[in-house]
Amino acid sequence: PVRVMSFSYVALQRMQRLAPRLRLVMLIDKARHWPVLKPVVEDGWILGPGIEALTKHPKFAQKLARGGRDLHVWTVNTEEQLDLCLSLGATAVITDRPESVLGWLDGVPAG
Repeated sequence: PVRVMSFSYVALQRMQRLAPRLRLVMLIDKARHWPVLKPVVEDGWILGPGIEALTKHPKFAQKLARGGRDLHVWTVNTEEQLDLCLSLGATAVITDRPESVLGWLDGVPAG
């Protein structure tokens, strides 16, 4: 399924009006932005936190994981980052290293 990702709440609202069947991902750059975004993020939108925010702010990561929304985490490039995403129940990861991530998921050592 096609997903539209943006840091812009306004852009995602516009996409929702123009193409209501698309899945939308609200990208979150900083943990401190979440209190402002949380009340306005539409039902059904996917959350897209950056791995740095999740790593630096474990409580933020736990809040998102408990929220019941799908998580699409970016940019996951190490096995430790992937393990964190899996522990949080992330449904997708964005990476610069797809071959490595697939290997880690399959239990194959990176080489």
